[in-house]
Amino acid sequence: MMTMTELTAMPTTATTNPVVTLYLPLSTTHDLSKMQLKFKGLLKEAAQTFASDWPDQDWTAYAAQFADAFSPSRRITAEPAASVCLVSDGQQLQVFALELTVPASVSVGEQANILPLLLDRQQQHSFDLLTLQQDQIGLYRYDRHELSTVHLPADAPRTLKETLGSEIRGGSLNSVSQGPGKVSYHGHSDKAAEDAIDTQRFFQAVDSYIATHYSNPGGRPLVLMGLAPTLGTFRQLSRNPMLDDDQIVLSPSGLSRGDLRTAAVELCQRVDLRNDQQALANLDAARSSSRATSELGAIADLLPGGIEQLVIAENANIPGRLHDGVIDTSSPAARRQNLVNAIASQVLTDGGQVHILSSEDAPAVMTAVSRYPLH
Repeated sequence: MMTMTELTAMPTTATTNPVVTLYLPLSTTHDLSKMQLKFKGLLKEAAQTFASDWPDQDWTAYAAQFADAFSPSRRITAEPAASVCLVSDGQQLQVFALELTVPASVSVGEQANILPLLLDRQQQHSFDLLTLQQDQIGLYRYDRHELSTVHLPADAPRTLKETLGSEIRGGSLNSVSQGPGKVSYHGHSDKAAEDAIDTQRFFQAVDSYIATHYSNPGGRPLVLMGLAPTLGTFRQLSRNPMLDDDQIVLSPSGLSRGDLRTAAVELCQRVDLRNDQQALANLDAARSSSRATSELGAIADLLPGGIEQLVIAENANIPGRLHDGVIDTSSPAARRQNLVNAIASQVLTDGGQVHILSSEDAPAVMTAVSRYPLH
């Protein structure tokens, strides 16, 4: 779910200046000329809408900012992204990279068009992946659906042998002579216990190192991958505040980086599904306590500040705008704006949450959970 703190860079609330939002899918072949041509078409459409709906405002400042969009300093095609969102209020230009491929679109209104960006951020996952075996580890970074190897330095506890060295307590058995050609071995249970202690000491060193050098400085969640007993041992010892509850129960032994990426993607899909199910469960609970409504007028009456969570259908669009707290669906400018976007922006501004569901799963175009009973 998205909160306003994650979108502070965007002009989501109504301003004295109109806000222009452009969504541009990037060429998979990195054809810059093709993207620039599409961008020029979007700018032309934006200028026409601007002149029609905001005749008293000056387009010059916007044109100058968007003209800089493809400059080397912006480097909007440098990041691995499927689309970009460009937002200008005439004073500053913000550029956001999206993992999702979204249709090219233009919006000129009192708020930025944040819905495609909200959906992208809702499905975006970023974390460190620590693969665990009893005697070795691996560290990877998952970001924008890609998994990259983190090359640990020589002083990192990469293997049990490197970490414990001569202090390894397990790994050998005591032998006692029983006469000519006869030797008996003792310490099997002791060896297992010593091995377990070695593993615990190794994991303690790993936990401390990863927290100190990666989790705490980067503030990224740490997801574990390994067999269930191994993960259980590590969790019992860990003091890492960034250790995530989600994990991948799968042995990393012999897996390629592609295999690891597939496992990470599947984890993210499970998390997305769980979040969608939780949003629906929240709606059911809210209905039972008379705190949910899909009626547009009732939703508007809850603004500002009365909506705890807004659940909307993907690609939801109700022509209209929210102007000074009043719904306008009749003016020419309103018919070119999306009332759902305006309400979502207000909810985020008020500290509420917005969750987007697929059109098949959403119970209505827009459903609000009130902070207090409606009846």
